[in-house]
Amino acid sequence: MIYQAVFDFGIDLTKSWMIGDRDEDYKAAIAAGVNFMWADIWHMRFTPGMYEIKSATPQQVKFLDRKNLNLN
Repeated sequence: MIYQAVFDFGIDLTKSWMIGDRDEDYKAAIAAGVNFMWADIWHMRFTPGMYEIKSATPQQVKFLDRKNLNLN
């Protein structure tokens, strides 16, 4: 599915992130060369400061800090 998305939408995997909650998600992202983030870390993006408590990497924190998501 990852490679199909690259083909269909011209996605640059080196600049992309896969969010997942299963070990299979993690393994697929690593195999495809995609940045990976666990869903609980992504979810904590909506609670400012909370992802710093969990094991978010500096790269993940930088990515999350750049996102301005409007949930309304």
